[in-house]
Amino acid sequence: MFYEVSILINILIKTSGVRLMEKRLDEYLKKYSKQGDPHRSETTHSERRSKRKRHKKPKKMKRSVLRHRRKCKLCGASIDPLSGIPICKNCQISLFQIKTLKNTLRESIMHKEKPPEWALKAANKITEILSNYPEFLAYKNVVSEVVWEYIIDDEAQIEGIEIEDLVSLKYTYKNKTEILQELYKLGIVDITNDRKLLPGKLLQSLLEIKKVYGDNFRSVNWEMYTSAIQAIFMLDITEKHVDAYLSGHKKKNLKQVLTIFKILSRVIEDNLDKTVYPEIFSIAQVDFDLLLSLLGDKKTKLKFYVNITGIVDGKSKLVEDFDEEAHEFKLHKDFNEYIIRMIERIREIERERS
Repeated sequence: MFYEVSILINILIKTSGVRLMEKRLDEYLKKYSKQGDPHRSETTHSERRSKRKRHKKPKKMKRSVLRHRRKCKLCGASIDPLSGIPICKNCQISLFQIKTLKNTLRESIMHKEKPPEWALKAANKITEILSNYPEFLAYKNVVSEVVWEYIIDDEAQIEGIEIEDLVSLKYTYKNKTEILQELYKLGIVDITNDRKLLPGKLLQSLLEIKKVYGDNFRSVNWEMYTSAIQAIFMLDITEKHVDAYLSGHKKKNLKQVLTIFKILSRVIEDNLDKTVYPEIFSIAQVDFDLLLSLLGDKKTKLKFYVNITGIVDGKSKLVEDFDEEAHEFKLHKDFNEYIIRMIERIREIERERS
């Protein structure tokens, strides 16, 4: 009996203790609920989940903003999302260079005038870099063959060359009609109704160097004019590819050509506000490496690098030295005047707009 009573007393003590604790808890909760502390009020599990979701919303908004950042359609660099132009400033300057150099060379030769020295030197170096670029080889081979035929056969300049007789056209993988149309539009060749090729205005100027002025194949004039004509069709083809690529057509983005001009554009941007120019223009290694990322894999980058420096053939083309202390690449001196001319032309355009 005593044992049962003691158990009952213990139960009552425990029960009253629990009730006292519950009472204190209620008072504690009421106290903080009156103070308006939202984190102390009683909430259900579902309410707590909904609160957590509401706190995460700003993060989702941040991700959506990142998703709407725009990238340059040509190189992938970040651009202003409010800009109406789909390419970055560096690519804009690159396309400006391509158009300016092409028009300068073409207009001079078409008017029987020698192109400016700065344009000839730049064209010579650019064609050296792109001499074995697959996209241009077919055009280069056709131009080389017709020039040779016109030189060794005087009558070919008057009577024309049979298109079907051109070896370079027989063994090319590219569209033959496309090649001939491109060369005809640029004034490199004329096409007769009976499908024969006559020298166009551009080629006539080149042939006159040999026929009229008697320059040989190793003369500076011959080298410069040959490079100029090659540069004209290379730059024109590049322009057309870029236009088609930006329009969404299935044309190849000629990244190696674009990279040459993007390197030059970086140098132009760095010197736009300067009044005194360096003796030799240079580009920081970090900028150089960043621009080369456009080429993709290491193998393509290495091939491009050893080509423009001359490591592969001992002939410097775009870069002539690397300054280890300053961590920068020195550009070939033949681009000095070219860069200055491009800076001046950009400034002229900016003044006209303002």
